[in-house]
Amino acid sequence: MDNKFFDEIFNAYYKPVISFIYGYVGSFEESKDLAQDVFISVFKNYGKLKEKEKLKSWIFKIASNKSVSFLRWRKIRNFLSLDSIEEEKEECYLKNLIDKSQNAEEFIVKNEFIKKILKKLSDKERIILLLRAQGFSVKDISSIRNISEATVKVHIFNAKNKLKDDLEGL
Repeated sequence: MDNKFFDEIFNAYYKPVISFIYGYVGSFEESKDLAQDVFISVFKNYGKLKEKEKLKSWIFKIASNKSVSFLRWRKIRNFLSLDSIEEEKEECYLKNLIDKSQNAEEFIVKNEFIKKILKKLSDKERIILLLRAQGFSVKDISSIRNISEATVKVHIFNAKNKLKDDLEGL
């Protein structure tokens, strides 16, 4: 893969990948690191991708797998009582992600609300809902997560039911 093509991929998918990972792991600093790992994997393994038209799904599958692995690691780290992530760093990084046209404080408030309600979901429901929010079809999500389409639909249904009261106020 040449550098120009990689730059195009990076520029097209960096913000959506960061947003997806943040919704799943809840930390902007960690999201930044994981997104970097995702794009390193994309760069190293692009030649192995058989169906180039499924690039977006492939990138989000990598992001999904890295997020799941990170959460496993974080649970172990938290169990061993290591330091938690500083929220000031997250807020500063969040402000850097915001488009100039957006109101930073309004964006942060919305993200804190979303972060809070997403915590009500199981890990499986959260990641499926976040993939759906990124515009993936049920079929794409089933491929990314290696589960049946019916299972994806069940997780979406359950997630919507859990969040019904919180989302009615929006």
